This record gives sequence, C-alpha cells and structure tokens, in this order.
Amino acid sequence: MQQKEFTSLPPRPKFNSSAEKAYPWYSVGSGIWEYSLNSSNSLDTPTGATSITTGERSVIQWCEPNVQWPSDNSVITHDYIEEVIFLEGGLKDLTLQQEWGPGAYAYRLPGMKHGPYRAGENGCLEFVRCISVTKGN
Repeated sequence: MQQKEFTSLPPRPKFNSSAEKAYPWYSVGSGIWEYSLNSSNSLDTPTGATSITTGERSVIQWCEPNVQWPSDNSVITHDYIEEVIFLEGGLKDLTLQQEWGPGAYAYRLPGMKHGPYRAGENGCLEFVRCISVTKGN
C-alpha cells in the first residue's frame, strides 16, 4: 500500500457511461464502477478483477440506481476477506429481503455467502477493502 494524503473523489460516472467517459472509474459489471484508492500490488491498475491472490486493495464502488447483480441472480462468495461500509444510498439483499443504507458495515470471511443485490433508487456508494488470505503476504 502506498502512503497517500487526502484527495477528493472524481465525479461518479453518469448512467450508461462508456469506459472512456468514466475514467478514472472502471467497470466491474453492468452499472457497477470502482475507483482504486490503494493497493499493495498490481491491482492499483484497474482490471475489473473480482478476486485477489495476494495483498490487499481499497476501492470506492458506485452502483447505479436500481442495478442488480450478479445478473444471473446467483449468491456471491469470495476467496478473500471483504470489508464494506456504505457511504451514500443503499442496497437490498434479494436473498435475505433486507435493506441497508449509509453507515451499514459488513466484514466477510472467505466463502461467506451473500447477495444477490439491487441498488436503491439513488444508487449505492461504498468503501470496499479486500484482503488476501494467501500465506506469505
């Protein structure tokens, strides 16, 4: 991870933005964008990857209003630790039929089942931190 001082977020991508118009945000799915804050490895270069093998990364994730993911409505699992806090808007877990808004926090160990989700009418802005559990980090 690199030492950084405070900086402002760039404007969020507009609805249905192209990757070129959304830069420095990058797409990780239809209507889902990430802005890389920091990474301990090559993930500081946007890849759209949904898994990490070593190190950790921190991103701001923006989900456009009413976007639903995954598109096949499957339950989500990861092979890394995921920490999430909602900053604005909210989302609904379609399996649990539960909604969360600003300030809601999750800490997920590898393999924890969650989702699928639908973003609220105003979208969802969240801080996400992913931490590898690979030995030797």
